[in-house]
Amino acid sequence: MQMIDSRPLGGGARLTMAQVRSAGSRYTSNPIALASFMAGLKLHPNLLLDEQLNRSVGASGRNFFFSYVMHHVLPRVFSPSHLVGLGGRFALGIEGVGAYTVMILNRRVVTLAGFPLDMDGRTVTDTIVRADAFLALFNHALSGLAEQTLLHNAPAPTAS
Repeated sequence: MQMIDSRPLGGGARLTMAQVRSAGSRYTSNPIALASFMAGLKLHPNLLLDEQLNRSVGASGRNFFFSYVMHHVLPRVFSPSHLVGLGGRFALGIEGVGAYTVMILNRRVVTLAGFPLDMDGRTVTDTIVRADAFLALFNHALSGLAEQTLLHNAPAPTAS
């Protein structure tokens, strides 16, 4: 498997949703479902100050980062109304990391470990995404947030 941040793919650990969609099933089993899900992220500049998120990136186990994002960050930054529009829940698998069910509970977004089951006891999966692709999408979202925050907080030009 070729990592997204490798030289042949451009050398950057960022990936846009448009790139994921155009790649077909290279990064995810269902690019349209992933794009619909990611559209519900409503990032706020306070996320850039999240010390635990910064520490999780350097944690020895990569699963800690994904677990922190899915269980602690996502419920804070995901639009409940968007999730309702997706049917009230979304089953997301991160390849080599784990399975997560993002759902609405008492008008709040919560993330549970594992996939939901249908009435026949079969696993329901909306999409499975490569771990490096998920990380690159998250990196792209954070870099966009940082850029917007810097532009918003830049001092006004002074007349000389």
